[in-house]
Amino acid sequence: MQSLGKTTLWVLSVLFILLGLVFFATNLSAALMALLIGVVLLPPMAQFIDYPPFKVIRWVIAGAAFGLFVAFVPPSENPVQPPQASPTPRLQRPSPSPTQRLTLEAFNQIKAGMTYEQVIEILGEGEEISRVEIPGTPTTVMYQWQTGLRSVNATFQDNKLISKAQFNLD
Repeated sequence: MQSLGKTTLWVLSVLFILLGLVFFATNLSAALMALLIGVVLLPPMAQFIDYPPFKVIRWVIAGAAFGLFVAFVPPSENPVQPPQASPTPRLQRPSPSPTQRLTLEAFNQIKAGMTYEQVIEILGEGEEISRVEIPGTPTTVMYQWQTGLRSVNATFQDNKLISKAQFNLD
């Protein structure tokens, strides 16, 4: 019965080594994994099981094969694609000078829940400084209005104002 086990290990080892050689030209990762399995199975069936440094030798061979696998297998062919930014519709209107619009009075007219379009009626067109779009979550966009030392930041989720901040408004 013991010889049947050794024969099975021999057949499996040779099979995996041959598969590794066959796949080497077409699929490097599959080839390296098959070679790794074949080489790790090889020492037990070659009757080195009782040889004291056998475990160390086997782990060195497995580590070297894994190192080659990591070094030579290219990154995934289908990397996760970042979400594509969808442009926010922008209304083109003539606007007063930014200095006239960036006032504390105008800032105080902006309320939570307003749309970006409603805010640009008060402040004029803002500059998009941040956008986060993750499937299944609300789109978050931050805009900035700035003139000299005056500035206003506004954050929108799904085109609704959720926060605002100002600096140096009179």
